Amino acid sequence: MMAKEKQYQRAEKAMAAAVSVKTEESQESDLRPKKQSDAPKPDEPTEWQRPFEWDLMVDLANQEVFGNKEFRENQREIINATKSGKDVLALIPTGGGKSLTF
Repeated sequence: MMAKEKQYQRAEKAMAAAVSVKTEESQESDLRPKKQSDAPKPDEPTEWQRPFEWDLMVDLANQEVFGNKEFRENQREIINATKSGKDVLALIPTGGGKSLTF
């Protein structure tokens, strides 16, 4: 019977050690940064959709120089980013209006 008690005690210790290790791992994973998407929510404006001081000038140029009533998708955001001094890589299909953003 003593041998069975010792086996039981060893098993309890091993289980306690395993639980302790698992708890430490879960605490470490809680410290890691959470992976969250940086993409804005559908109804949330992006950083480049907010008003800028050059909006009036850019709208006027779009109308008078290019004859457009409004910008196509992502054109304003590309212009705002480049005028803010950022490097921009825009992947827009042929006919999407890339030339206007240069």
